[in-house]
Amino acid sequence: MKAIYASSYGLSNVLSIQEVPKPVIKDNEILIKILATPINIGDSRIRRADPPIVKLVFGFTRPRNPILGINFSGVVESVGNKVTKFKVGDEVYGSTGLKMGTHCEYCKIKEDGLVIIKPDNINHEEASSLFFGYSTATHFISKIDNLKDKTVLLNGASGAVGTAMLQLLKNEGATVTTFTSLSSIELVKSLEADICFDYNINKISEHDIQYDIVIDCVNKIPINDCIRLCKENGYIIAVNASFKDMIFGAKYCKKRNVKYISGTALEKYSQLVSLNDLVKINQYEAVYNRYKFEEFREANDLVDSGKKKGNVILVLHEQLR
Repeated sequence: MKAIYASSYGLSNVLSIQEVPKPVIKDNEILIKILATPINIGDSRIRRADPPIVKLVFGFTRPRNPILGINFSGVVESVGNKVTKFKVGDEVYGSTGLKMGTHCEYCKIKEDGLVIIKPDNINHEEASSLFFGYSTATHFISKIDNLKDKTVLLNGASGAVGTAMLQLLKNEGATVTTFTSLSSIELVKSLEADICFDYNINKISEHDIQYDIVIDCVNKIPINDCIRLCKENGYIIAVNASFKDMIFGAKYCKKRNVKYISGTALEKYSQLVSLNDLVKINQYEAVYNRYKFEEFREANDLVDSGKKKGNVILVLHEQLR
């Protein structure tokens, strides 16, 4: 099968398309023909070894699994002898987690893993783009008991996590103020943001309104500014916090009666179930840019730039959109 192969750590020039063996499934696994797969910021950071400590987990000299990617949408091609939840031909989507291996034509996953039947009202491109942002956003905002009528400052609202966060906040009745680039304002308005600021004109460092919740999806607001903009007994959610802030942020914020939430987002099967429920009633939508599989370098470059809107999707089979 064809796979996008990372021969070493670095920029998109370390990637190439290579022929590799198709995965062989065990009795409790399913083989999925991938129709679409996203390139997430996590894929980019692993490939670039950013921060360098990722080498301790993913391989010291090069990625231990040279086929990156964690999310997918596709069709079940074969099932193991003990599989009962899925059958050949089922249209599914999900995540392989830290095992990665979805930037290719086939992947395998345990039937009780993070995989679920795709709703009929979305296509595979949309399905592949949903789970990463949703699972991350859900992980963090689930730590706040009640979002109804809360005021929220959301920085980085146009990315994969930001667009997910914005939709979930609005679904829960929050009032959301976003800071984003001028080119992204139309997008965040379409997702029902209440107030939209162009961060090149309205500097967060000069902003003087306080909010119940301050959310930074892209680690661009210094922690002092987050605290200054947060009401007493409010919350700061640092989705992509620095290692230093993860260690000291909570202690620093506690002195000012602000709760600090950071860390690694956990993926759960229950999130896939709740996501499906929202998608089926059109309460959550995919936001993405699409590229052909052969355009993998351009797609990775866009993710590396930090200027993508929503997700970046690689499409493997045009006829099955």
